[in-house]
Amino acid sequence: MNISDSIYICAESIKQKIFVYGKYTGGRYGAMVITQYFTKKDCEAKKCDDEIRQKIKEIPDEEYSRRITCIRGNMEAIIVTRGIVQKRKDSLLNHDLMKYFKNPQSPKKYYCHNHAAAKNFLCECGAALIRIGSEHHRDLTGKEDQLFMQEFLPEILDLD
Repeated sequence: MNISDSIYICAESIKQKIFVYGKYTGGRYGAMVITQYFTKKDCEAKKCDDEIRQKIKEIPDEEYSRRITCIRGNMEAIIVTRGIVQKRKDSLLNHDLMKYFKNPQSPKKYYCHNHAAAKNFLCECGAALIRIGSEHHRDLTGKEDQLFMQEFLPEILDLD
């Protein structure tokens, strides 16, 4: 790939996207967690899905995304609902979290190589520009959301 054809993204926009849509737990913005044990027969009958749907109905809210891990029948489901996503968006856009994020309404988030180089690989908001597809980009976007939040936004996980 020719480096002059590269596209760069603002590191801050990656941070904001994971904050809003990420499957992480902890604090006032954390996702819903459901833990429960299921027998092998329950798993075959997909009872975990029924349990998740029932818990969401009790809130009431609509599921946006989920991450399920199950080890020997011990299920842990991290559920992000549409309400959680909206709450995160509202707090970000209302500037409630300005000490954690740079201008969330900054218009330009993507740059071509020439514009990125001319700006010394810094976004208008002051954050680093990261080449899409680079090892650094893969490290950030491929990281589990919980680990990303612990590394880059640990204070948010402690907010009540």
